[in-house]
Amino acid sequence: TSDFQNKARNLRRKHLEDVAKRNQTPNIVTAHHLDDLLETILIKITRGSSLDGYSGMEQISQQGEFIYVKPFLYQQKEKFYSFAEEYDVPFMVDQSNFSDSYLRNRYRLALVPIMKQENENLLTQIEQYSKQVSAAYKFIRKNTLEFVKDSPNLNIPKFKKLDQAIQDDVIAYYLELNGINLNFRLIEKIRKVLLSKKPNQTVYLSNKYQLVKFYEKAEIKPRNEIYFKKIKASKELSPELEFFYSTKRSTSKAITIKLSYDEIKFPLWARTREDGDILSYDYGTKKLKKLLIDSKVPMEERDKLVVITDDNNKILWIPNYYVNHTLGSKNSIYLSVNEETN
Repeated sequence: TSDFQNKARNLRRKHLEDVAKRNQTPNIVTAHHLDDLLETILIKITRGSSLDGYSGMEQISQQGEFIYVKPFLYQQKEKFYSFAEEYDVPFMVDQSNFSDSYLRNRYRLALVPIMKQENENLLTQIEQYSKQVSAAYKFIRKNTLEFVKDSPNLNIPKFKKLDQAIQDDVIAYYLELNGINLNFRLIEKIRKVLLSKKPNQTVYLSNKYQLVKFYEKAEIKPRNEIYFKKIKASKELSPELEFFYSTKRSTSKAITIKLSYDEIKFPLWARTREDGDILSYDYGTKKLKKLLIDSKVPMEERDKLVVITDDNNKILWIPNYYVNHTLGSKNSIYLSVNEETN
């Protein structure tokens, strides 16, 4: 399986880096060749990747504190076999290379022979392709680094002025910085969020991280922090209304209140009023109906009220009319409601 191959690859890499540390060198030399490059490019195209990923591999690349060098990357595999045969050099063959359980092997055994049959200069073309894509990536990444300038925050107004190719690489840069796997769909989703007029949004990136958009800036944050999570709304409410909660106050024009969540059960809900709704106060309880009568709220306005509750149907907030202050005092969140914009 691909999972087994990934684990095996990580173990090989760890072993090489351990050996390099023992020998006090940052340099690690591997024997990757042109056929390996072709297979890697095919896998990247199949699974999706960044522009850098589509180039396959680099002859020299910095990975953490180590420098990986691939001196044979543009040499064809057949040359190794010819050399070994001519000079009687013994070598071992990994039998797992012939198993069709792995995607790389399926390409190597089935697809690549057909491609070589169609074009005898295939590997030369792959070398050119890799170098051209790599050169394009390096030019774009140079512009990305000039834009980012080591800032953990992404400036959205400036981001919107960039060419889309650089926008996508800026997103890829921040994802790489946090060890998040790249794919085109995720990058496209993030770009749409950043270009959207909605001021506060979150995008889940992995089990550990989320991208948080704060009006004119965006930043990657841990997922255990609460940022602009949507409150589920009932069908009776206007679809133009948007409800969310966050540990950070919204910078938009949304109606916002601060509330303790010590005694709240998530998720939160937005609905219209119901018969028997009860409000909690420090001195006791009161029916919502009585509050509306005492406040002389017209009947047509009562039917438009938004009621925010927790998962136990405990009323937390009714914009302009009620805030529940009986929920503790340790941990706080902001509840917000605004008109949704695209």
